[in-house]
Amino acid sequence: MKKLSLWISLSIFSVLVVSTYGQITIPLQLDASDSSFISRPLFCDASKTCGLAADEESRVEKWLSIGVRRDGTDFLISTDLISGGGAKGERKIRLKSGEKVIVELRRQISPQRFLDLPYQVSHQRLEENEKVVDSFNIRAHFLMKGTFRSPGCSVNLALNDINADSNIDLRDGESGSNLQIDRNNDGKFRGREEFSRTNEIIEICGQNYLVTALDYSQLVLEPTTLKLAKIGERVVNFSFELINGRRVSNESMQGRPYIMGFWASWCAICVAELPYLSKLRSEFNEAAEFFAINVDSASESTRAERIIQQNQLGDFSSIRGRGDDDPMWKVFGGVNSNRLAVPLYVLIDDRGIVRYASNGGKQLVDLKKTVNDTLGAVTK
Repeated sequence: MKKLSLWISLSIFSVLVVSTYGQITIPLQLDASDSSFISRPLFCDASKTCGLAADEESRVEKWLSIGVRRDGTDFLISTDLISGGGAKGERKIRLKSGEKVIVELRRQISPQRFLDLPYQVSHQRLEENEKVVDSFNIRAHFLMKGTFRSPGCSVNLALNDINADSNIDLRDGESGSNLQIDRNNDGKFRGREEFSRTNEIIEICGQNYLVTALDYSQLVLEPTTLKLAKIGERVVNFSFELINGRRVSNESMQGRPYIMGFWASWCAICVAELPYLSKLRSEFNEAAEFFAINVDSASESTRAERIIQQNQLGDFSSIRGRGDDDPMWKVFGGVNSNRLAVPLYVLIDDRGIVRYASNGGKQLVDLKKTVNDTLGAVTK
């Protein structure tokens, strides 16, 4: 694999954790020997067609400042096409058909400091709908690594640019697991428990934290009293209001089994399953209560309202309007190692114990079976 020079000028940060007013700041260093685990397609247009069609000579990703141009049977990848990008200016590297290269995207992270971020760009020739397309993918070829330290506990962690947009910021958490935590201290990040999202509740060394800030140089954690809901344990305190004005809480639901279905308007599977949730509610009638809880951000609430009206779900629906910043969604969205993924259905029995937390299965068959089994168990 060919590559541009990976010499990167970095300040050497202390590995000591700095704590101010309860916040913990973890200095980060760039490690170009490791990489993100997800790649994304390059050179896509408004119709979501990506790569180069047979009759196209070039394309540019303006938001990423990277472009591609045919050069015989090879391609030239250009970086920093739009902005100045510091002293290096525009750079080009040859990419052979079917191969991979490392390119650097220069980003200004302070008035006097630039950082050259290495990315792997790969090519593959595909045939789609009887048309040949030259497909390109990009993957961050670096991690921003640091060490969390507290009395009697030390844990290595890293941030990855999961959406490969050359920006390390809080929005990365919306794209998936952008935080990696070496919980077993084996020097590697692997296994579901070692991948998290920075908008989740993060448990490190026996304490729960929220990520309040991050960038190329640091990760800032703040202790939180929020606790994750856990299967087999008593449900945590919560409260929400239905569209019809009814207030629902763990206290008001004492002595009754209930199901909370979390969904978002942008989630096609969630929307498709709402009628099945309504059907289950009718089938179980008075035996259990069902709630449909929308976790869209405020900007998407209007669309959520429209979906609820179309499906006549207003009498058991709630619109939170806070997205991933919603404390209640953080508490339940992380149950059973769920990564704030929807759809999510949580079943609490009549003793207030969390009995199920998953995606419900196709047409909610798994959820229905679990509710049947649970109701039978608690009514004997």
